[in-house]
Amino acid sequence: MNNKAAKKKDSELAISLLNCETEKEVELVLREAELLNESFWRPLGDSPTNYSIAGNQQASPVASLVEKLVNSLDAVLIDECRRQGIDPRSGQAPKNMRKAIERFYNIPEGRLENVSSKRRGELAQKIHLIATGRKDKDPCYTIVDMGEGQTPSMIPQTILSLPGKAEANKAKINFVQGLFNMGGTGVLRFCGRYSYCQLVISRSNPFLNKDVSNEKDSLWGFTIVRRKNPAEQRESSVFEYLAPNGKILSFRSESIPAIPGDYPNKYEKPLSWGTCIKLYEYEMSPKSLASHAVLDLNYELSRYFQEMALPIRVSERRETGREKEFARSHSYEGNLAGMAVRQEEKKEDLLEEGYPADIYMNIEQIGRIPVRIYAFGTKVEKETLNRYVKDKAIIFTINGQMHAFLTKKFLNRKEINLSILQNHLMLVVDCSSINPRARECLFMASRDRLAEGEIRDEIERNLVECLSEHEGLQCLAEKRRDEALREQLQDNKPLKNVLQKLIKTSPSIANLFSKGLEIVKETGFKYRRTEGKYFGRRYPTFFRLKGGESEHYCPINSYCVISYETDAANDYFTRGRDRGQFRISNRASTEMVKGYHLWNGILKLSIKQS
Repeated sequence: MNNKAAKKKDSELAISLLNCETEKEVELVLREAELLNESFWRPLGDSPTNYSIAGNQQASPVASLVEKLVNSLDAVLIDECRRQGIDPRSGQAPKNMRKAIERFYNIPEGRLENVSSKRRGELAQKIHLIATGRKDKDPCYTIVDMGEGQTPSMIPQTILSLPGKAEANKAKINFVQGLFNMGGTGVLRFCGRYSYCQLVISRSNPFLNKDVSNEKDSLWGFTIVRRKNPAEQRESSVFEYLAPNGKILSFRSESIPAIPGDYPNKYEKPLSWGTCIKLYEYEMSPKSLASHAVLDLNYELSRYFQEMALPIRVSERRETGREKEFARSHSYEGNLAGMAVRQEEKKEDLLEEGYPADIYMNIEQIGRIPVRIYAFGTKVEKETLNRYVKDKAIIFTINGQMHAFLTKKFLNRKEINLSILQNHLMLVVDCSSINPRARECLFMASRDRLAEGEIRDEIERNLVECLSEHEGLQCLAEKRRDEALREQLQDNKPLKNVLQKLIKTSPSIANLFSKGLEIVKETGFKYRRTEGKYFGRRYPTFFRLKGGESEHYCPINSYCVISYETDAANDYFTRGRDRGQFRISNRASTEMVKGYHLWNGILKLSIKQS
């Protein structure tokens, strides 16, 4: 067979594998192509013990899927950076993700809530998440991005790489999130019940490689990753990828059909460059998340993406059995834009008045940590509330992506005194600005849990202190407790019935009460609150020391709280657009700031003096 015919065969093979929906179908295609020879397969990362790394990533299938989406987001940002003639590792490149989004896509302050839903829909066409397969089985998920893509020779060193042998692929690129060089391997342990895990197809952007002399770099490269189970000579599994003669397969084509068309067409529109990754028979848990990608999975992914660099188009392409219902609601397609966008769009219906609110913590040896507080109203339905809060009450993020969380049990601590709000409260702790050493001590490379240690203890201690002293939260908690008590004692009958039974049992008790005395519960419960209804201004007109003070003394080796009056809205310092900045004129005094929070016209600043 000549080379041209062989390349045509390889392109057909790649598309056939893309259209497979089960492991058995994959094996059949590979068997017919005579590619099951053991010598055609190489260990992932060239390590025969790679399961110790690839199998020790995220414990959750959703968290693992998030890592694949993060890689696609990074690829699109790097592609756009290079398109604009900027070396991503140079000093001219953006210093963080938000600056990159603002610069590359003209999004104010780099936050998606600052652009229209139409604009988000346009941006979402750069990355797709497609659910395929049968509704009664584990779904297949395909991630398609129009990012920088990889040449056939680079795929083993990038998408299929593992840490340890060389510098991380995205090292020194400040505006991306995938920094651990894990290659998104966390998904592999959730793919396939038997052997075959994922398909990788990629092509480097030809407009970025015009000067490359190697013609092979313009080809599409593709491979299959499989898992070989433990055997007598091998105590653990090993992940391998298809590479006949030591090289992955490749073919020439201007595009491949990888982007979904209208339902039910799963792969119809052309992808000219970028990366397409298909995860076969993905073991999604809980099973409710596998039901419909645009609904429950979309919400769950939003909890992992509090803020996103770019939106992602989510497409459902399975036979659901509810085609007519979904056709009416147009829910075969949806955009994943992050929790911040969802809450901004629906905050009037979801949140208590005055929220979201903010806290700032400045912890020695750790750094500055903003905390955003979302308090949900009592009228929010339980099903809706679970989509936002559920078990993840306190979420720790870096560049908008969740790296760990604490459950609502944290709010049950006696010293916080907010247990009544535990099902209606969500906190987002932004750790983007903490120092690198503290970040390493706090988060695991899997980005799904907090590490034990002094850093975690110090952050939790500061959280406890801030929450216990936050007037708005304590006011709301007291109000909720009063409302719960009122509901339990809507009238006096239960109490009177109990007393009547006691009197019948022990007539002497009757002598303790005057004849005809009506036992009435107290009304008009009082709770701490700012007097009157507060209307914060988007653009405040004043900021001054409370009570007309001109100076404030702080004891040495301790701290004090200084109160300021203002007419600013509660979210003035962290809202998505036109947010204010709190600065101290004396640069040397910046380290003295222990933290501050703004609530209903009062900003309380904690100053430490050593």
